[in-house]
Amino acid sequence: MSLQHLAQRLATASRPSRVIDAELACFFVFKDLRPAEPNDFDGKYGYSAGNIKVEHGFLQADAYTSNIDEAIALADRLLPGVWYLMARGKMRAHEPLYGARLMFGDEVIGEGESDHSQALAICIAIIDALKKQGETK
Repeated sequence: MSLQHLAQRLATASRPSRVIDAELACFFVFKDLRPAEPNDFDGKYGYSAGNIKVEHGFLQADAYTSNIDEAIALADRLLPGVWYLMARGKMRAHEPLYGARLMFGDEVIGEGESDHSQALAICIAIIDALKKQGETK
């Protein structure tokens, strides 16, 4: 998985996604783990989207794409000292409903928009900032 792959997944998400939450957690927090799959848990029983596979069971990823507090905590973890601006509303019909801007002082380092959740917009802004910084995996 790459930063570009995560950017694409977030940009095309039609709603907050526990699967994307697990992908974000594995990429940024639990780098030696992977998102779980249904077959990891003897079929559909015991599996839920957002699971992260560990040796003997699973962890639940934070809800980065649906919870503003958890999305901001991810921004703080990856971009210490970052400032953030969030907006909800449309000035024009074609604009997304939610927007986020990450800043260091008056310098904009990342921006994100989403029609589906403020947390998704924050996650998109995080990925945008990291891509601009040139961080890759």
